[in-house]
Amino acid sequence: MAASAITLAEAVKLIMCVVAFFGDRKNNWQTLMGYMDTKCVFSYFILALVYCLNNQISFVILELTSPGNFSLFKSSTPFLTAIIQYIVFHISLNQLQWISIILLTCGITLTQWNDCKGNLRISTPVLVLMITSCLLSSFSSVYNSRVIKSIGDEKPLVVQNMILYSFGVILNVQA
Repeated sequence: MAASAITLAEAVKLIMCVVAFFGDRKNNWQTLMGYMDTKCVFSYFILALVYCLNNQISFVILELTSPGNFSLFKSSTPFLTAIIQYIVFHISLNQLQWISIILLTCGITLTQWNDCKGNLRISTPVLVLMITSCLLSSFSSVYNSRVIKSIGDEKPLVVQNMILYSFGVILNVQA
């Protein structure tokens, strides 16, 4: 049921992009096909695949823990995003940004620690799934930023979104 809601959301976003693109009278199917190339289509396929996988993992996590725990843990995503940006693209944050992210992550970790038992409040399998989900979210943010920057002004953002949402519909129908 949740996968169908995501599929419908992707379909609505795709329809909005199609209307926006073709609402401009100078655009037609030939114009749209002129924007299509292998690099762009493949890049957005990978991004849609990561989003779809992350959504499926999120459904499993929400069956195993509370939405509050998951939401709180997802707040650590900026830390992972900063690390991925640094490792993959050599983009560093300034000292104040690092301190803020580390404090946020430490605060989140403390909320999950049970002092009486000396362990985490959540089970190891749930923790692994939540870390995986946060890593996927971080990777998708960094990758999406990189794709948009690499494509630049070559293709309108609405066309890029049409490609992404098309794959989103296709992949989520299959999920």
